[in-house]
Amino acid sequence: MLCYGAFGIVAKGDRLNWQEATYLFPYIMALLLSLSVAHYTWRRRSVPTTSTFAWYAFAQTAMVLGFILELLSPELKGKVFWDNFQWVGIFVALVALFLFTVQHTGYRPPYYHGLLTACIAFSGFSILLIYTDPWHGLLRPTAVLIPGEPFDALYYDFSPVTWAIFTGCYLIVFYSLALLIRSLWEPRPLYRTQTKLILLGAALPTLGTLLTLLGVIQTFQRDITPFALAAGNLIIAWGIFRYRVFDLLPIARDAVIESMQDAVVVLDPDRRIVDANPAVQQWTGRTITAVMGLPFQEAFPHWQIHLLPENSLSGQQKEIQHATSSGISYLTLNVTPLTDRNGRLSGQILVIHDITARKQAEEELNNRAKALALLNAEVETANERLQALSQVKDQFVANVSHELRTPITNLKLCLDLLKLNGQKADVYLSILGRETERLENLIESLLLLSRLDRSAMSLNSLPQNLNCLVQELIHDRMMLAAQKSLALKLSLAPDVPLVQIDAGLMERVLDILLTNSMNYTPPGGAIWASTRWDAGQEMVGLSVQDTGPGIPPAEQKQLFQRFFRGQAAANTGAAGTGLGLAIAHEIVQLHRGQIDVHSSGKPGEGACFTVWLPSLPRSD
Repeated sequence: MLCYGAFGIVAKGDRLNWQEATYLFPYIMALLLSLSVAHYTWRRRSVPTTSTFAWYAFAQTAMVLGFILELLSPELKGKVFWDNFQWVGIFVALVALFLFTVQHTGYRPPYYHGLLTACIAFSGFSILLIYTDPWHGLLRPTAVLIPGEPFDALYYDFSPVTWAIFTGCYLIVFYSLALLIRSLWEPRPLYRTQTKLILLGAALPTLGTLLTLLGVIQTFQRDITPFALAAGNLIIAWGIFRYRVFDLLPIARDAVIESMQDAVVVLDPDRRIVDANPAVQQWTGRTITAVMGLPFQEAFPHWQIHLLPENSLSGQQKEIQHATSSGISYLTLNVTPLTDRNGRLSGQILVIHDITARKQAEEELNNRAKALALLNAEVETANERLQALSQVKDQFVANVSHELRTPITNLKLCLDLLKLNGQKADVYLSILGRETERLENLIESLLLLSRLDRSAMSLNSLPQNLNCLVQELIHDRMMLAAQKSLALKLSLAPDVPLVQIDAGLMERVLDILLTNSMNYTPPGGAIWASTRWDAGQEMVGLSVQDTGPGIPPAEQKQLFQRFFRGQAAANTGAAGTGLGLAIAHEIVQLHRGQIDVHSSGKPGEGACFTVWLPSLPRSD
């Protein structure tokens, strides 16, 4: 079988005449067009897939250039050289086409690296066979130069090796075209027109060479392959300028849309899903293939109300809650209308953004803000307490200074008088003794309060019977009460349970209460000491009641403050430091008890102080 080389015809003279120039003009135009496409794409090689297509276009340009130079070569050797050059362009174009289709469609076929290696190895080995053909003659067993007008033609028979190379070439081409065809069935209507243009532009040269190879179109004067290459590049060039093929690529769509964590759904005018990304599965529980073509309300139940109303051209954003197996998710739905060239609604794009983490962070921030507000309130309360304590401290220091000043002043005065008038030494010494005792009691009371405040007081707690304790203390005070013309009476509740107390400290409490009653009750009055307990009660009571002037209600809240002395102290001139009831209150609290006061404030009705202490359980 004979062939025109790869595309073969030759020139006869040293100069081109008008007939030869006219004959070459369409080929030169095809060359310029292919070169322009190659140059344009190479300048934009930073765009993904553009560099591989540029190599494909340059290889086609080399094929057309080789064909023109083969025509112009007058000798057989020159024609064979440029025929070999065209074969190199063919194999470079094969590898570039395979790489371009893989990158453009974003689909990496199984065994991709093996297929690419096989494609490169096949091309390299074929080029080696072509350039070593003069030694083995496996490709062109008979290569002759046939005279013709306006150029002589290169003819040679196809050997089995040549047919094998052709078969391998077309397998690579058809596989690459199949990858493009496959991408047309994917749910990407935005890029379908681009892919169709690329498919048509790549298929035309293949069809042209195949028709020439099979002898369907074969003339001595013309070879249609360069024109098929030019037509294919023209179609792709139109796609570049009309549809911006290399600015909007499917692989870019994959990299951006399909890798988004936000779900993206595209709806047609009938609200059917025509496109989506993998993130949709998170909210539907279905794959992209399963939701494609479904009505929106079927894939997203209860979300229909969030779509744009019919004929609405204004986008909207909403926040919704969505129940999932792991709890409540918070989402924002951005709905954007799609319009056609006439401005009519042609679809909608729905972007679903999960803001659960943000909501949780906001809730956590609010909780922390509330906790901080509570902490600030506690700090303010603590500051107020510190200020109050500071005021108490200042008042305490002032009161202590006042209480110490009186006995010290009397001591100094008596000492001065004693020096001046020794005849009244007994009087002065008596005053010195009383003031010294008063000073000693004050200091002891202050030390006791200090130990109570610091919890430095160790309790020697033992089970005690309050009746026995009260009875002993009242017995010891009978004589003192008689000296003051006071009736001291005792009333004990029967069968009183034991209490866990420090007997010494509790005697101090009872002593304070009895001393106050004796100091403020006028002669002829009465004082009652009693114990209280009713069956079933958890507390045992110890009361001291008198018939003194009583305590006004306004003063009762201040009775247990340190150095506080009411109006009765001023009226009666009773001795005291104002620390007794404060000490009694601290001791009772140390025993987990409480102390109450009841008084009408009327003279003669007196006051009643009751100490309540927790009882011990009875043993059977």
